[in-house]
Amino acid sequence: MQRPQEVAVMCGRFVPLTLRQVMAVLQSLARGRATGDYSDVPLGGLWNVAEKDAFPGAQAQLILPYALAERASLVDPALQVSADPLTPGAMDPEARPAAPPGGPAPDAMGPDELTAAPMSWGFSVPWKARGTVFNTRIETALGDLQQGYGFWKDPIEHGRCVVPCRRFFEASDIETVTSKRSGKQIKRIYSFSSPDAQVTLLGAVSDGQVFSIVTTEPNATMAPIHRRMPLVLEPEEVAIWLGPHFASLANRSATPLSSEPEDPGQATLF
Repeated sequence: MQRPQEVAVMCGRFVPLTLRQVMAVLQSLARGRATGDYSDVPLGGLWNVAEKDAFPGAQAQLILPYALAERASLVDPALQVSADPLTPGAMDPEARPAAPPGGPAPDAMGPDELTAAPMSWGFSVPWKARGTVFNTRIETALGDLQQGYGFWKDPIEHGRCVVPCRRFFEASDIETVTSKRSGKQIKRIYSFSSPDAQVTLLGAVSDGQVFSIVTTEPNATMAPIHRRMPLVLEPEEVAIWLGPHFASLANRSATPLSSEPEDPGQATLF
């Protein structure tokens, strides 16, 4: 069975964070400093590490609700966070809005309820005989959720998580350059990141110990290059993505992105 909505090549490469870097992001969020700048977190020179790109099939450290990590058997007992702001009750109570009397809980999932865990990038799907699906269209996932069945219903309903990365890459739909390695014409690769931020946050869905990056319609920065883009999140939107009103984030037209072309001598997407 083929599902054309999912087979288009989209985001197939990003620069992941180490576990210590992800923990720094969580600590910064716990302190209410959701600015994208995590250099003030006192963990030494953790940002000065060699970068290694992640491709489909690779394992990466993700941010996910603690309950989701438990269900997927991803909780690491050796990962002690009792001395830092991630412990329950350590956040400023005023940073978490109270639910109105008789009303639903607000979109506020404190970082004390989150954890970091490794997951593998890519779903095995019934409509693809070889390889995996590593991107999920938000429109398809929400459609499955609305109709109450479909491959992406459970991942979008119960498996939402966040991929923290330094940047991600997309191949131009129309622009080509000469490869410094082969001399052949190849698609130009662009790197993207959140402006003036050390970390770019991408919405994702998961099932068990695998994840897929969620994609949506491109914004003004992405549109000239590619017809889709990952669901890029602002730091303050992490709680919304992991909360009940995640569908409100489907439109990323106002989300800022920085882009720059990659040297043709660097690695390609695949």
